[in-house]
Amino acid sequence: MKADPEFVFKVLTEQVIGVGASVLGDMSSRKDWGIHELDFVFATLIVGSIINFSLMWFLAPTASAGGASASFTSKFFGDFFLKKWGAPTGHMFQPGFSLAKRATNFAYKVGID
Repeated sequence: MKADPEFVFKVLTEQVIGVGASVLGDMSSRKDWGIHELDFVFATLIVGSIINFSLMWFLAPTASAGGASASFTSKFFGDFFLKKWGAPTGHMFQPGFSLAKRATNFAYKVGID
């Protein structure tokens, strides 16, 4: 939240547009708009919500906190290698990142506890 004060708005927008479109597509592909198969529609809603939130959370920029615990990747690889490989400066889609730096940043974000 410190690094991106609009994170909640972005997540809610992603949930409404992304999950809403997914559920509408799922319902429209089923017989009678999915009325007789609401369990599948609700499963799409729940799984889609969890996946969208997780993706947004993992790729969001973070602010360093002084007393925060280190992530698994920083414990395993050490800060020297992470900084040498180009992680974690900013976010994965930051302009000017090479493909290798994007992959390193993604791996670092996924490994955060």
